Amino acid sequence: MQTGGLGSVIPPQAVDISYGFFCMVAAIIIGRPLSRAFGRRIERSAPAGLSPALSDQLQRIEQAVDAMALEVERISEAQRYFTKLKTGRVAEPNALPSSERR
Repeated sequence: MQTGGLGSVIPPQAVDISYGFFCMVAAIIIGRPLSRAFGRRIERSAPAGLSPALSDQLQRIEQAVDAMALEVERISEAQRYFTKLKTGRVAEPNALPSSERR
């Protein structure tokens, strides 16, 4: 004779698993709309874009970097030329023919 009710038939581990399952479902049902609302709030508060003053400043910085790049290229070209002069590898300019060959 069994004197217990339904509780004695279901193992306690199954009850714990079912509690966990229903808690997770409840957390998902409540958490998803909250997270979407929070995400939309963050998107709305994000800055729209660059201000005109910042855009102008970035343009000036870009021009300055381009100017420096040109100067560095000129300096490196001069350095290569002087290195060739030091090593004696500069080609002699073609001399004009002498007047004796005429």
